This record gives sequence, structure tokens and C-alpha cells, in this order.
Amino acid sequence: MILTAVFIAPIVEETVYRGVLRLFIKNDKLFIIISAIIFGLSHSIIETNITNVIFMSIPYAIVGGTLARMYVKTNNLTVNITCHAFYNIIAIILGLIIKV
Repeated sequence: MILTAVFIAPIVEETVYRGVLRLFIKNDKLFIIISAIIFGLSHSIIETNITNVIFMSIPYAIVGGTLARMYVKTNNLTVNITCHAFYNIIAIILGLIIKV
């Protein structure tokens, strides 16, 4: 799981949610909003009811929006992949410490 979360997921997710999506959405604000929503929903879709999906997607949407804004500013997926990987590392460490 750690290998996937730290190496594979950031590469795949940033390529899809930022790189590919940006090819179709040129407007910066619209790109950030749509990227954030899709990122948030994709990370909470396993929830069993719509209320949980909505509330669980909010933190992920904030992260997704931040990463989308970063991509708008830098136009560099390597920056996004690196930040995404570090975010996942921190989440894993906190999860191990807190034992969620």
C-alpha cells in the first residue's frame, strides 16, 4: 500500500486529474473547480451513502483544488507529483501514529 500511495498514485492521479483534464479545460478557475470535485469524489466514492460521499469528498476536494491551482501556476506535473507524494507520506505517517 505504501508503494502505491507514495509512488504510483501520485503519478497516475496527477497525470489524469491535472495533466489530461487541463487539455480539455483551458479556463483556470473552471479547471481548478472541476479538478477538485473529480479528485474529491474519486477518493470518497466507496462510501455507502450520498451524505458520506459528500462529506468525505470535501477534504480531498480541497487537496485536489490546491494541486490544480499549483498546476495552473507552474504548468509542471513533476511539482504536483512530488507534492502529492509528500502529502501521501505525511498521511501515512499520521495514520500510523494515530492508528486510525
